[in-house]
Formats: sequence, structure tokens, C-alpha cells
Amino acid sequence: MTFIVTVRKLFVLLFIFTSFVSNAQECNITLSGIVLDGYNQSPLEYSAIKEEKNLFGTITDKKGLFSITGLCKGTYQIHVKHLICEHLDLQISITRDTFITIRLPHTNHDLSTAFVVGNKDKLLKQNNKLKPAELLTLKGNTIGEIMQNLQGVTILSTGGTIAKPIINGMYGYRTLIINNGIRQEGQNWGQEHAPEIDPFTAKEIELLRGPIGLKYGPDAIGGIIMVNPASIFNYRQNLITGSLNSGFESNSRMGFLSAYAGGRFFDKVPLYWRLQGTIRNQGNLKTPDYYIDNTGYKEQNFSATIGTHSGRITSDIYFSHFDNTFGIYSGAEVEDSTDFMNVIHGLVKPVDNGFTYKIDLPKQQSIHDLLKARVFYKLKEHEYLKVVLASQYNQRREYDEHSIDINLPETEYKIRTHSVDLLWEKEGTKQFKHQLGTNLSYQQNHYNGEYFIPEYLNQGAGVFYILEKEWRTFVINGSARIDYRDLRADYWIQNNDFKKYHRNFYNTAFALGGSYQPKENLSVTFNILRNWRPPAPNELYSKGMHHGQASYEEGSPALKEEISHKAELEIFWIAKKKFQFNAVFFVQDINRYITLVPDSLPKITPHGALLSFHYGQTHAFFRGIDFQLLWKPTKQFKIEQQSSMLWANDIGNKTFLPLIPPFRFSIEPGYEYKNLEFKIKGDFVARQNRTNTTTDFMPAPQSYFLLGAEIKGKSKIGKQELNYFVRGTNLTNQSYRDYLDRFRYFIDKPGYNISVGLGFSF
Repeated sequence: MTFIVTVRKLFVLLFIFTSFVSNAQECNITLSGIVLDGYNQSPLEYSAIKEEKNLFGTITDKKGLFSITGLCKGTYQIHVKHLICEHLDLQISITRDTFITIRLPHTNHDLSTAFVVGNKDKLLKQNNKLKPAELLTLKGNTIGEIMQNLQGVTILSTGGTIAKPIINGMYGYRTLIINNGIRQEGQNWGQEHAPEIDPFTAKEIELLRGPIGLKYGPDAIGGIIMVNPASIFNYRQNLITGSLNSGFESNSRMGFLSAYAGGRFFDKVPLYWRLQGTIRNQGNLKTPDYYIDNTGYKEQNFSATIGTHSGRITSDIYFSHFDNTFGIYSGAEVEDSTDFMNVIHGLVKPVDNGFTYKIDLPKQQSIHDLLKARVFYKLKEHEYLKVVLASQYNQRREYDEHSIDINLPETEYKIRTHSVDLLWEKEGTKQFKHQLGTNLSYQQNHYNGEYFIPEYLNQGAGVFYILEKEWRTFVINGSARIDYRDLRADYWIQNNDFKKYHRNFYNTAFALGGSYQPKENLSVTFNILRNWRPPAPNELYSKGMHHGQASYEEGSPALKEEISHKAELEIFWIAKKKFQFNAVFFVQDINRYITLVPDSLPKITPHGALLSFHYGQTHAFFRGIDFQLLWKPTKQFKIEQQSSMLWANDIGNKTFLPLIPPFRFSIEPGYEYKNLEFKIKGDFVARQNRTNTTTDFMPAPQSYFLLGAEIKGKSKIGKQELNYFVRGTNLTNQSYRDYLDRFRYFIDKPGYNISVGLGFSF
């Protein structure tokens, strides 16, 4: 009996040993390769190769080579990135030792302090960006709603359909949006004038900080948001690839459909192309208690790109068309001041005509066209010249319910912007990098109908220089810029009398930044910036009803340019690959800060009693903190937390500035199982107690907490990939109002909403 037991033990031990040897044999595969610049085929040192689930990661050597050992048979999702190239996502299946060649598209030449390079391994820090996997479940939203998922970004909304980003308390002209490398220009002076950008054109959306921002203008006092499309130069010959995405939302019964396809025409002639289009239709939104009348939304967009890459020259042409129509809540216009006060104090019920897709008056229609031509020329090794020509056309029609002819807009604006960007870039010796460039712009605005903002001609020219120097564990960069603006406008005084104004603005901007990496898991980044911004035409010369917000606004022709001084400190730390901490601290002083000040009483107009505002200037002081924590105790489970605190004082009037985001806190536990990911999200928004109660029409709304959840996954159908998600927001169906919503005086925010989406790649 003892002999039998001993034999059994020997067999068990032999089985375990055999299994171990078998597994060891299966997990001794080596994946090696080389990373090349797709433009000039030169090896890329310090390229980061990282597996999607953090199973492994490495850095290329001076010859662009890398090697990863101890891998098992299987399929791996790999992310490859480099400072001067576009990032690339690859799927690699290995069964034995494998050598691969990776060519990164050399189409993005922005300098950045996001990474520190040296002989030590770089800290693989995540930029503050939304990547394709994150955008997948968000693209049913507007571009403004998507941007609020960036750390430190909130939104200023108008009703439930229009949103524009706020960065560190700054919005509108102080926040630049770069769409496909071009400054987004349009009638963006209104809070309801959301960015006219189709989210489905974006591969990633990024918040940009530091001296590199002066490349795009001196007026990014708040910050810059980059909307970056995917490169077209990754397609292979005779292979058309693309995707089809669709989705539905329960609250507004919104549906969307978007698709793109691209490829390469010929083998010997490297000609690349991509086509894309989106349609979206939304009905009235619903709060927990009522439908919000006339909040429908319709959108039809398309874009096309064609380009070639041969020898020293890379060039492309891009065109996009954006067309949306949206309703404006009808209850925001009342007859007189008594009715107005009754509405904002809740004595009159909100207008509720049930659900419909129909868009009645008042409404707006916005059309935006962008045409861009780019030529990228390699002068010699590590020296490049880029020329970008762009033309934008923005048309906005505003229809009022008091219009005599409902088919004609009360006011129509047409703005055309032409720009030329020239850039010379050189990666010099001793780790120096240089950028020298100029921006020229010509902008003309016309209007028809009722006066609100004038016809004007706005011309500008700017020159900038950016220098970066790298050491072993330290990177420092600086930039300088000088700009000149010439503004000519026809200002309405009274009785159809116009006065011509001519203003010139010129000033300088400077920035200094650096990043220090004392350890492989720690980096510290600092930025010091001096920016300036000339007053916008609407801040100077607006006078009348602002239809989109049912308000009366009046500018001040004597306004002067704003001068901003800002300091930022960012700390990024990783502890044993399980804990990640990121914090950004900033202080900002703005002299002659231009603000829209509420008047104490509504304005009585032929359109009824309206919220009344006027533009003024003061001395403003901002300071704030943005935190982001990530704890990953296991490979499957993680908890993300973000919080944002901002204080803003009107020093000139010894009070608080209006429309400043209150304290926000979010927590998001998540679990991954195979190709599925589950998330629960809680968002807490505090009451904004730092307000000037003597000039606001009503106290700030109470704090609120919203509960959400999300499930997303992917699977294979043959060689094609299927992505899907189900997302719920405000699952407790809470009634609330947001301080940053200009319609908070009249209506609640939407109630619970279930979104489903399906994406198919081919």
C-alpha cells in the first residue's frame, strides 16, 4: 500500500514537472525588432514599446533596436510611440522567435515636455489625452462633452445640447482648439457656439501645456486642446480599411451613424486617401419630471483627405464640412420683468410639449467648412520645412420665434478666415531642437438682419521661436513670440447710425518650461508663461439680443488687451506599477481681464424681458489644483480618481469672478475580464459658494452626485474587429442644475440616459 502511494506521488511530481517544462518551453519566445522613421527610414532611438495590459515594455537603443524575452505564444496588443512621430497600435501574433520592422509616420513635429530622454529608461508617462479606446464610448456626444473627460477640463453648457470646454476657468477666446493642425475659427464668441468639429474625425484629443503653445498663438491664456486625426500614410496597397460606428441614446432617442474608409491607390505611386461621414438626430431631452421643449439636434458632416509621400516631400489636402441645426429652449424668452422673475424663481412651470424630433423656433443653424493643404519638405538630415495653407468658412443663422417670416433668420453671420503657417524645424547637435515659424491670418465677418456684432476685418501676423535642450535627466525649453493685430469694425450706435472703429494691438509672449526626472518612476515639470490677448470684436462692439442665449449683451469699445502671467508645476509618480499619481498646481494673474458682468435687472426689449449683461475689465487672480490618481492592485482591477479645485478672485472689485467651475470629484472603479471592461463612475460637483450674489439673478444651485456605469468590449469576426459598449449616466435619475449652464435659471439638467454603441472595423 505504501508503495502504491509513493508511486502516485512520483507520478504527480512528474506531471507537475512536465507541465512546468512544457510551460517554460512555451514562454521562452523572443520578440525583437527595429523602429524606423517612416519618413526617412532612419532608426528611432528612445522609442517606447509597451504592451496594452502592461505585461512588458522596453525602449529602443541607439540603432532603433529592441528585444523582449520570455514571451508565451499568443497575440499581443502593442503601443509604439516616439517624440517626433505619430503613435502606432499593433497586433502581433507570435509562435516562435520573431523579428519585426516598425515604421512610425513622421507627420507630427511638435516639441513637448511630456517625456524626458536620456541614457536611463524613460518614465512611460501617460499624456493628458483621450485615446481611441477611450473615445470609442464617447463619440456619440458632442465634441465639447467629450473634452470634459480630459483632466482639468470642464464644460460651459447651454441647455442640454451645447457645450464648450473650460480649462482652468478659461473658455471662449482664451482656450484654443487646434483641429487637424489648424486653429478652429468661427463665430465662437457665444457660449452656445460650440466647436463645429465632428468627433469621429479624431483619433485622439489632447490637452497641451507649456511653451509649445506659443506655436499656435499668444492668446491661449487658458490652454490648448488638440483634436488629432489619424494619419493616412499607414495604409497598404490594394487594401481598403475603415470602420462603421452606430449608437442610440434613450433619453433623447438620439441615434448616430458614422463611417470612414481609406487606402492606398498604387504601389509605385504612394497616393493615399480617406473618406468619412456622420449623421446624428436627437429629439427633446427629458429631465426626471418633464421634457425640455425644443431641444432637438440634427447634424450631417463629412470629410475627405488625399495625400502623397515620396522622397523628400510629404503633402496632403484635407476638407471637412460640418452642418448642425439645434433648437433653443422656448421658455427662456418671457414677456416682461415680472414674468422673468416668476420663471427663474420656479413660480412658472417649464414648457413641456412632450417628445418630438421637430425643431421649432427659436433655433440656430451652423455650417463650418475647413480646407487645408500641407507640404512637408525634408531639407536635409534632421531638418524640415512645413507650409500649411488653410481656409475656413463659418455661417450661422439664428431664428427667433418673434420673426415676421419664420423661414428667414433674424440674424445671419458669415465669417471667412484664411491663414498661412510656415515652420522650419531642426534637430541639431548636442540634443538641441529648434523651431522657427510664422502665422498670417485674414478674417472678415459679415452679417444680415438685426445688429448684434459688427461687420469687421481682422488681420494678424505673428513670429515665434522655440528652443529645446536635452540632458541626461533634464529637458528645458523656451519660446518667444511677437504678434500684431489690425481690427476694423462698423459699430452701431443708435437709429441705424454706424461709426467706424480702427484698433491696432501688438505685444509679446514668452514661455519657459522644463522637466526633471531624478528617478525612473518620478518626473517634475514646470512652466512659466506670459501671454496676451486682444479684445474680441463682440467684447468691444456687441449690442443687442444674443439669440442663442436669450440675453441682452453690450460691449465696451474702450477695452484693452489682457496680460496674463501663469506658473504651473506638475508632479508625476509611479509606485511599483500599481499606483500612479499626477498633480498639476497653477497660479495665474491676469491684468485687464475681460468679463461678462450680469446686470441687476433684466433688459426689456421687443423680444421680451431678457437676461442683461455688459462687458468690463478688472484684475483677476486664479489658482487651482488638478489631481489624478490610479490604483491597480491587480492586472484586472483598477480605481481611477480625479478632482479639480479652482479659486478665482476679481481683485479690482474685491469680489469673485462669475462662471468659475466649482469643486469636482470623480471616482471610477473598473474591472477587466478577457476582452470585457466594466466601470462604475461617481461624479460629485459641489455648490459654487464663491459667487457675487448682488449681480447674479439667483443663487448658485445645490451640489449634486451622479452615478454612471459602463460595459465595453471587443471581439473578432474572422479578421474583422467588433467593438461594443453600453453606458448609463445619471442612473439615479436625479433632478439637478449646474452652475455652468446658462439655462440653469429656467430648466433642470437631463435625467437618466442609457447609451449603446456598436463599431465594426474592416
